[in-house]
Amino acid sequence: MLKTVQLLRSLVLILITTVAQSTHFLRLALSSRAALSAEVLFLRKQLAFYQEHRIPPRTLTPHRSFFFGLVVSILPLERRLDNCQTRGPHRLASQGI
Repeated sequence: MLKTVQLLRSLVLILITTVAQSTHFLRLALSSRAALSAEVLFLRKQLAFYQEHRIPPRTLTPHRSFFFGLVVSILPLERRLDNCQTRGPHRLASQGI
């Protein structure tokens, strides 16, 4: 009986996380390029803070692992990553800017 309750709890957590992550992904997919650039800038600053203060990464929970596996199996990530190009000084110089 206890294992059944734990299994149901785990399944509910997986479903809640999947729905939350899916809505976040759709919001990002439909948002403007400027909003995405601002979020990337924030995430880079956050990563730099974590690296500077040596904060260890969180462990991958089973429901996050399930969600990442689902996303990787559904989305053509190679094509999406090809569209994500940085606008570094070398790229701006080659465009004459």
